Amino acid sequence: MTNNTITQPEQSTTKSARRISPHSKLNLIILISTLVCTALGILACTQGQAAWFYEFKGENLKSFGQYTDALNCFNEQIAIEPKSAKAYFNKAESLYFLKRYPESIDAFTKAIALDPTHSRYFMERGVAYMQLGLDQKGIDDCTLSIALNPKDGNAYYNRALAYIKVGRRDLAEKDRAKVEQLGYKPVD
Repeated sequence: MTNNTITQPEQSTTKSARRISPHSKLNLIILISTLVCTALGILACTQGQAAWFYEFKGENLKSFGQYTDALNCFNEQIAIEPKSAKAYFNKAESLYFLKRYPESIDAFTKAIALDPTHSRYFMERGVAYMQLGLDQKGIDDCTLSIALNPKDGNAYYNRALAYIKVGRRDLAEKDRAKVEQLGYKPVD
């Protein structure tokens, strides 16, 4: 004789862990980061440090790819500290990531005018020029960057890319050899 009794599956006494998707984790990190920024902003503004707050918040937003919001923060910082080369540099980077290359070049140029000793400002402006097809200007800026910091493999690497675009493989090979000598590992 067959048993027609329907049995219920045993219920586990332990609750299953709920998994959070990577997208949800990123949103949670952004939320926590925003709350921290807000708290720091209130503290900074009450202590006359609003420019520092906008820089901190802008860099944080930029690191999460929130370039438009970061750009707004850097504009606020510049309104408070119009002689901050770093604020113009951060603005330029945000504009670059938004593919607003002419505006990016203008902001890099302002950063350079305020601090002409910072090699990275020249190199990054050179890369922006290259995005517009102005490869010789890119080469010139990378060369200025190298003059300020001869151990910057990134500047040699970017100049090599520009040399290839203008048909100067001989000079590109010299720069690539220098990149290897310096131990620089480009991220392609």
